[in-house]
Amino acid sequence: MSPLAAIIGRNVRRRRIERDFSLSVLVERTEIALDDLQAIENEHVRPEPEQLLALARALDVSPREVVPIFRTGR
Repeated sequence: MSPLAAIIGRNVRRRRIERDFSLSVLVERTEIALDDLQAIENEHVRPEPEQLLALARALDVSPREVVPIFRTGR
């Protein structure tokens, strides 16, 4: 598991629960397979860019809320 997969998985699960969506609802809204969504939420895989966009749309959030973009000072 990568640190980025962990962050994404936690964010997706948190947003899904906040919206009171079941995994089945998220499958319908994203057209991502149930096994893939479970792997994402369980922090086993990093989603593909298209999946990230589908998740953000389905959860009605900015993609940055799914994958925070960190800035470093220069």
